[in-house]
Amino acid sequence: MKIKSLLSLLAALALSGGAQAQTTFIEITGATAFRSAAVTAINAAFAAAGASSFAAAFSNTSSSGSNTSFTNGSTQMWRGTFPGITGTTVIRTSWNGSVEGIRAVAVPGIDPVTLTDNDPLYLKESLLGANGTQLPFRLHSDPAGDPNNYERAVSDMSFSDVAQSATPVSGLSLTGGPVGVVVFSMIANRTWADDKKVGDALSLRLPTNISAQQFRTMATNGFVPLSFFTNVPTDTTRVFLTGRNDGSGTRTSYLSETGVGASKPIRQYVGYDRSSTTNLPSIYIPPANGGFDAQNVPQPDYRSTVWGNNNDGNGGHVSSGDVRADHSKTTNSTTVFEFVDLDESGTITDDEEQVQFAASKIYMISYMTYNDARSAKGTGLSAARTAEILGYDGVILSELAGDNPPSIVTLSDRMKVANGAYSAWNFQQLYYLSTVPGAGTVFTELGTRLNNDTIIGSAGLPIGAMNVHRTTDGGVILPGAP
Repeated sequence: MKIKSLLSLLAALALSGGAQAQTTFIEITGATAFRSAAVTAINAAFAAAGASSFAAAFSNTSSSGSNTSFTNGSTQMWRGTFPGITGTTVIRTSWNGSVEGIRAVAVPGIDPVTLTDNDPLYLKESLLGANGTQLPFRLHSDPAGDPNNYERAVSDMSFSDVAQSATPVSGLSLTGGPVGVVVFSMIANRTWADDKKVGDALSLRLPTNISAQQFRTMATNGFVPLSFFTNVPTDTTRVFLTGRNDGSGTRTSYLSETGVGASKPIRQYVGYDRSSTTNLPSIYIPPANGGFDAQNVPQPDYRSTVWGNNNDGNGGHVSSGDVRADHSKTTNSTTVFEFVDLDESGTITDDEEQVQFAASKIYMISYMTYNDARSAKGTGLSAARTAEILGYDGVILSELAGDNPPSIVTLSDRMKVANGAYSAWNFQQLYYLSTVPGAGTVFTELGTRLNNDTIIGSAGLPIGAMNVHRTTDGGVILPGAP
């Protein structure tokens, strides 16, 4: 039994005058891409004993203070009866990205006292209310949040968009396997979508598809002229790549799928001045160690942390929500900076702020999960869309690209993935330490619940829907169920 479980058991015995009691603790981290499905599955497992039989809590804001829901909050927590585990079970979640999640489980702190930055922040168990309640708390890094509500803890399980073999993480031996299929899409930003709506000659030239070759060029160079896609020399508007840092499974998946290579450094841009909610005044290549934004706030989360390539341009957003936010803003007059705060002093001087391109209209392209792409695009009439869904290698998820993208991957798009026509997908893995009491039971229970369209929702496809498989991330797609 883990030290924290033993302490909880002793405390429970003391309170009950020696009566037999047992509390099992499980900490789960990993993929933000599968967060909604995972949270729904965990909640359903606890709810199996009745809605009033368990308590829950979650962080209901983002780091900037924006509201989040129970299923997309950065942390959640439950206490109640979990199927197959005797006594009380406490499960805590903290979503930090696929590769970071694998590292948190495989390379944890030495013990529950000697923790490191690898170990995520979880809500404290003491915050749970009475059974039947679901209490919200502001995120620890939200300016109005209380950091004292959170604590670092050793993680026991991790969801991941990528196999451990696609990462540099070794450490402890992990058990587990695929529990779903996560689907990805290329996506273009708000200004691209606005220009597409106009119906003029430019709108007709704007591409509806990105090939793997084109993506590799963008990942190498960071941007290309629009003519690279349209074959019209006068289309000089620059198209910039943006995305996640290398702790992200979404990034690892796309670099594998497109043939770039998961460990290869790339060049991409992120929002520099992100203070406006409607437009993006400037973007920049994140320097090594993350640099600072236009408000002189340090952004260490932008840095590359996994492959040892902490280089200028190789960083990116830590959150898919931040990529979505950048895509939802117009870029009709956006300045592009090459480097900011070169000496990492915290003070930006004139000689360090280098204008790469003066303010002009730009476009941005990124890669997202089906769920994130759907959120970025928005629903409703075509004229209301806030981003543009793009096809990949000649195949587009047409229902996702439609005016009302469904919350569950439905028949037309599902068949493209399930039968092998659309290749931008990966198995969603769930890894765990077999030495942790109850972890194997949680893996089996969640694997069963996730093989269900309602539980999976917009995260992707259930394992049981697939008629094809692949043996490595981005590898050859082969006939036959997984």
